[in-house]
Amino acid sequence: MTFTHPLARTAYVGLTAGSKVKVRRILVIITELQLDMNHEKYNDKQIKRLSDAARAWLEDNRSEAGDFMLLTGRRSGWATRIEKSSAGCGVYASPSAPSLGCDAGGVL
Repeated sequence: MTFTHPLARTAYVGLTAGSKVKVRRILVIITELQLDMNHEKYNDKQIKRLSDAARAWLEDNRSEAGDFMLLTGRRSGWATRIEKSSAGCGVYASPSAPSLGCDAGGVL
């Protein structure tokens, strides 16, 4: 089942990999919402709505993915792939994006 939501531009199941965590499937949600809490257009209620919908989807689709990630931007601008970072793990959203890391509080 595909994740759809009015605040999500698109969504897909991607992979993460790392030295301590085996390859995992995660729900990647691309949105045009501002995710920077310090930005004037950040809207906590909309982020919560989208996050709650993602959690509900994960509950119903446990075999599809185990966690979710919100990314902002146009879908056509993101090239998702697994790459090794200098730390030996990570998910890259674009060639210039930093590693999200595999030890970020157990999220990835």
